[in-house]
Amino acid sequence: MAIRILVVVADPRTRMLLSTFCRENNYTVEWAATALDAWAKCLTYSPDILVLDLDSVDAVDSELVWHVCGLCNVLLLKGSRPLRSPARIGDPPAKAIIGKPVRVEDLVAAILTIRSDQSEYRASLSRSGVLRFGRFAFHNATRKLVSEDRAVYLTNMQTVLLEYFLSRRGVHLSREQIAKALYGSIQNVNVRSVDVLISRLRTVLGQQRGGDRFIRSIRGIGYVFVADPMDAVNVNLDIEPPAKGRKPLFEADVY
Repeated sequence: MAIRILVVVADPRTRMLLSTFCRENNYTVEWAATALDAWAKCLTYSPDILVLDLDSVDAVDSELVWHVCGLCNVLLLKGSRPLRSPARIGDPPAKAIIGKPVRVEDLVAAILTIRSDQSEYRASLSRSGVLRFGRFAFHNATRKLVSEDRAVYLTNMQTVLLEYFLSRRGVHLSREQIAKALYGSIQNVNVRSVDVLISRLRTVLGQQRGGDRFIRSIRGIGYVFVADPMDAVNVNLDIEPPAKGRKPLFEADVY
């Protein structure tokens, strides 16, 4: 499978260099106009590498850079203009940073470093095995969800959410905690977006037999992930009733 690279670069010279580099190495390249556009694309799919030119990032989008670095493997191109965020100190946690003007030698070295780190990370995940709940199996190495030997499609954001729940099964989680895990420290994130994302993940799990029961609503708190019936007993589950006059979306929420 070809390596997929998402690029946010404004100046023509660097765009030409990256385009030529990707073509000569049979990499699939996709372009994004802004950091916000790149963030939206990373939520939809998982590029192997995001190349982000800091000179292309508007001040209003500076906080997004830190968040995007948490979503995928980022190679930062650092020019003369410093990137500042009122909530951050130091450089974003990118996998690699190279200066501008970009040289081919530096670009090759940075991408090889990122690819090597990816291989080591996947190898470590494969040793950790498979997480099972109900009829589902989540494979850490591939980040794929399977039900009865059939693949279950998840968006990138649904995958991140499911991984977060699986790492904290049986733990009461507030909407604010989930929002911070998903969106980092981005300001003005509406926690209702967490409800929407969870509803969609529930729908995906609910399309398979017995899938509605895993993500439970907790009165006054938020949610808990219940992988098996004993989890519900262990956490003293207190299910939040549906709003007055509204039918429940899932029967599991009204036990």
